[in-house]
Amino acid sequence: MNPLTVQSHVEDKVRSRLLDMCTTKGVGAGTADVIFAEIDRALTEAGAQWENCVGLSVDNTAVNLGVRRSLKAHCEKKNTEIYTLGCPCHIFHNTAQYAEKKFSQVFYPYKPYMRGSA
Repeated sequence: MNPLTVQSHVEDKVRSRLLDMCTTKGVGAGTADVIFAEIDRALTEAGAQWENCVGLSVDNTAVNLGVRRSLKAHCEKKNTEIYTLGCPCHIFHNTAQYAEKKFSQVFYPYKPYMRGSA
């Protein structure tokens, strides 16, 4: 399953919705070629044009963000101006994890004084 969500501007409002599940099956179901074909089909059936697609946000895997045969590469062939972003949840998690390490390093000397506070 590759849920395809879209945001569109309708009557001066941004509307978000699930467009299609883009389910793939069979040999090669997890390859970028097959997944992209399903995404392209769903967008075409909905009447969406690739020129109007401005962003792609996907999980941080090679099939999604690789250099040659990935969803990113396929989408950029359809629209060279598309902006690709890795998974926002993973970006947030990695940032929080890094911040926690730095926070611990800075406040470690004060740990004995912080016992019982908060």
